Amino acid sequence: MSRLQFLLVNFFGWFLVIELLGILALNLIDNAAISLSPSTISSTALVILFLVAILGSALFTRHFLRRRARQGIR
Repeated sequence: MSRLQFLLVNFFGWFLVIELLGILALNLIDNAAISLSPSTISSTALVILFLVAILGSALFTRHFLRRRARQGIR
C-alpha cells in the first residue's frame, strides 16, 4: 500500500468513525437516550457500511501488494 493510499484510508476511516460518533451523540442529546428511529438506524448503518467497505478495501489492497512483492512483481 502506498503512502498516499494509507493516508487516504486513515483519513476516511477516522472521518467515518467521527461521523458515527456524531450521529450517536446528537441522537443522545436530542432524546436523552439512544433512540431506534428509522432515520437514526439507516444513517448509522450507512456509516458502518462505508467504514467496513473502506477498511476491507485497505486490507485487500495491502494483502494483494504484499503478495506481489513476495513474487518479485513491482
